[in-house]
Amino acid sequence: MERTMEYRKGCYIYMENSLSLKCYILLKGQIILKNRQFGNLCVKEGAVFGLASFASDSKYRETAIANTDCEVLEFDSKGIQKYIMENKDIRESIFTHIVEFLKVINRRIELKSVQSDDDLAQKIYDGFMYFYKHNQMDKSQELFERLKVKYENTDYYRKALIILKQYECNNKDDSEGQETIQELDTLLMRI
Repeated sequence: MERTMEYRKGCYIYMENSLSLKCYILLKGQIILKNRQFGNLCVKEGAVFGLASFASDSKYRETAIANTDCEVLEFDSKGIQKYIMENKDIRESIFTHIVEFLKVINRRIELKSVQSDDDLAQKIYDGFMYFYKHNQMDKSQELFERLKVKYENTDYYRKALIILKQYECNNKDDSEGQETIQELDTLLMRI
């Protein structure tokens, strides 16, 4: 349901921590939103307020007070649905905001995924180094292969490859060792 309400200067529209049963559009006048943590915000004509709490089904995060005599359009959940359905511009605007919001969420997920991949590559490399330092080359080689399959374009893979090449160089005769040293020089230039 929607209804228009008039508030005199200084009247409370809602209080911080009260149940958010409605959202509002300021038709005339001026509203002040007071939040203990973030301070005050002035709401001007045509602005929507109380929507974030209403949409998330949480308590209001601020107190709304009429700064001047004002006229406010109040919506409960059925009223907002009706208003959206009757106003094409509002529907399109909401749809656009939802799409933008989903894009932001998707970017955050992608960033988290990239960070997780990097963390995993580092853990595999750390395991590789642990086994290498403890002369357990079979386990070290196994972790190197895991790096090679999924993280071949990372510095972790290249560092592990250099370590393995150095190991090979130390365990070959002089002629084979020279070839391995040349391979190492090429690898070092890529890092």
